[in-house]
Amino acid sequence: QTGDVRLIISDAKEEDQGKYTVRAKNAAQTVEEQTVVNVSAQLSFTETLQDVDVVSGQNITLTCRCQGIPKPSIKWYQNDVELKSTTKQKIESKSDGTQTLTVNRVDLTDGGKFKIVATNDQGTITSECQVNVLMKPKIEGKVQDVQVVIGEPAQLNVKVSGVPKPDIQWLKNGQPFEIDNQRIKLVQKDDVYSLVFESTIIDDKAAYTLKATNKAGDVESPKSNLNITSVQPKIKTDLQPTLSVTKDEPITLTIQADGKPKPQVKWFKGNDEILPDQVGVQIIDEGENTYKLIIEKSTEKDQGDYTALVQNTGGQVKSKKTAVSVTKIPEFVIKPEDTIVKQGDTATIECQIDALPLPKITLLRDGKALTPKDGIEHTFDAATRRLVITVKNARVDQTGIITCKLDNSVGSAEASFKLNVSAAPVISKGLTDQECLIDKELRLTIVTSASPVPTVKWYRDNVELPNLGTKVNDDTFELVIPNVKPDDQGVYKAVVSNELGEKETQCKVTVLEP
Repeated sequence: QTGDVRLIISDAKEEDQGKYTVRAKNAAQTVEEQTVVNVSAQLSFTETLQDVDVVSGQNITLTCRCQGIPKPSIKWYQNDVELKSTTKQKIESKSDGTQTLTVNRVDLTDGGKFKIVATNDQGTITSECQVNVLMKPKIEGKVQDVQVVIGEPAQLNVKVSGVPKPDIQWLKNGQPFEIDNQRIKLVQKDDVYSLVFESTIIDDKAAYTLKATNKAGDVESPKSNLNITSVQPKIKTDLQPTLSVTKDEPITLTIQADGKPKPQVKWFKGNDEILPDQVGVQIIDEGENTYKLIIEKSTEKDQGDYTALVQNTGGQVKSKKTAVSVTKIPEFVIKPEDTIVKQGDTATIECQIDALPLPKITLLRDGKALTPKDGIEHTFDAATRRLVITVKNARVDQTGIITCKLDNSVGSAEASFKLNVSAAPVISKGLTDQECLIDKELRLTIVTSASPVPTVKWYRDNVELPNLGTKVNDDTFELVIPNVKPDDQGVYKAVVSNELGEKETQCKVTVLEP
């Protein structure tokens, strides 16, 4: 045995420090020794302060743990201002080194940088944290309904408070919607959030709400109703009562009308709507409240009554009626041609005409209108514009220049053709026997008709007498012998012929001597 005595204290604590005495005692005597034990520990935070968010009105407790021997003194600071325990804020230190700062019903003034400072003989240490006091978004004041005329600007305003500044979302009838930041824009000024419509359309009519969200929560505003009203169309320049255009030229109808929203225009002919996809039709919105219907190439079927129906969401108005007439100066598309017909046959002369309105048709010969008694008639098919001139049981006296005249309200036209009725010769006045004194004049005369014009040959005793006959007029032919001689006595014959046939007449001439 060595006589050594030991006292071992495991996990020494601050309370273990002090004066220790060791006493040895036996029957002979008692002895003792003393020693002073000092316990020390490094000053440190085993748990530090942590940043924290707290909603205004709630309580907050900041906690950390500090160790050190000797026991440090503790001070709390907010934004570098020392804090003391009050009814609002309570500072506590526990035996295990836990330090707490409790703040009741925090408000915005209770936010900021918090710091704890621990100090003992070894020195000073600190721990810091940031306290963010949050305010749940709140709708300030009342929202207002807004009413505007379509096309005008509109603005919905909602005032919102909250910390941190909330994120904003506008809802349309309770649903998110697209905001293009062109026609519809978001504007913020201070705590007022605005939904701005540069130009309203009918689809903008709805109930709008604003939803504000931050870390503390969210809130949705009461409904703000945006009411869009319309202005019924009004016709400023109406259709003219009548319009006359030349066939194949365009028909242009124009009206001027305004309204909000901008009206749509439908065009009608009678009760039938004119659709924009029809060939040759243009329906044009020229801007500046001007609307046009253009039919590029007018025809007879385009005649009629036209109207326009102007409408928008505010109502509709009907234009006055315009009566469109399509005209054309008479024209021979296919002219009548010269015609040859045999006597007694029927001749048909066809031509094609165009005119609006339909023309009056007159047939003339030598400037005189023909009548049914003249045996020349006409028929006209209005649908095909086919004109047929008919000569029934043609007669030679109908031969000549026939003029067809067309007249309507916008003009007239003429076309002529030659009608030639061909016939074999007919002798209406033949030769008769004659007696003639010697040295006197002998005159033989016949009257004949034929077409084409016949040739007449004269004979004496079947011997042709060339260059003696003459033509008096269209139907009269003569043979004249100025001084009759005995040799001129005999049988005379006149032969009348054309390509269709021939006729002859004869007589006996006796020469007398005084």
